[in-house]
Amino acid sequence: MAKHPVEISLPEKIVKLASGNDFVLFLSETGQVYSCGNGETGQLGRLNHYACENGRRGGIERLITPAPILYNRSSIKEKKILFEDIFTGAHHYFLKVQGQPYILAGGLNNFHQIGLPSTDSVFFPTHIPSLDGYQWKKFAGGLHHTLGLTTTGEVYVLGRCHEGQLGIDGLTTHVDQPTLISNIPKVIDIACGNHVSFIIDETGKVYSFGAGTSLQHGHGEDDIKIPRIMSSKFMDIKKIVNVAVGAQHTIFLTKE
Repeated sequence: MAKHPVEISLPEKIVKLASGNDFVLFLSETGQVYSCGNGETGQLGRLNHYACENGRRGGIERLITPAPILYNRSSIKEKKILFEDIFTGAHHYFLKVQGQPYILAGGLNNFHQIGLPSTDSVFFPTHIPSLDGYQWKKFAGGLHHTLGLTTTGEVYVLGRCHEGQLGIDGLTTHVDQPTLISNIPKVIDIACGNHVSFIIDETGKVYSFGAGTSLQHGHGEDDIKIPRIMSSKFMDIKKIVNVAVGAQHTIFLTKE
């Protein structure tokens, strides 16, 4: 464990970081993606299961030293692809491809949180057919679920349904196809904790749903199964522009 900041050596300028529970993705100004950290469930996107297990086949340095991802070329026609954005959940990720309509994803998929019908982990970034046909703006991931925001302000969900984190009441099975959260205003931003979700509408109001065990959704200890507006003497007079969610807490950025 480093007691002081340590410079991470990368071969080019980095324009965005995205961090999961125990891994980090780096997006470069040229559209390359690098990764480092734990890769046991495929979250590094560049090493197979055997290489990631306890640092075998190359040692721990191979895991903690940032290196370019290696995407699965199956169903990808282009000889070379670059990326314009990166998004992470706890142990999974999504990659937005420059100039192309499809999304690549990888990592833990035990509750279908990356949108594949199988529950196997995905060790190399792979085209996700279920995400085709949408204009995606952003993805946010929890421990076992995902929210996807479109450019038109709609929110779709994937993954585990047990604690209400998908915002759709009455679900009895986990979700492997993007499923719309209905009856909510136009959304401008999304965020996830482990088992909780938040959306910000265009007026700056926040809706939350999911597990209440840590009180982080602002509605007490009960699980909330559908989006519920957050209300307090402070939030009622403020416009929220950003939400950041930890494992057991939430913070909000306001605008006067």
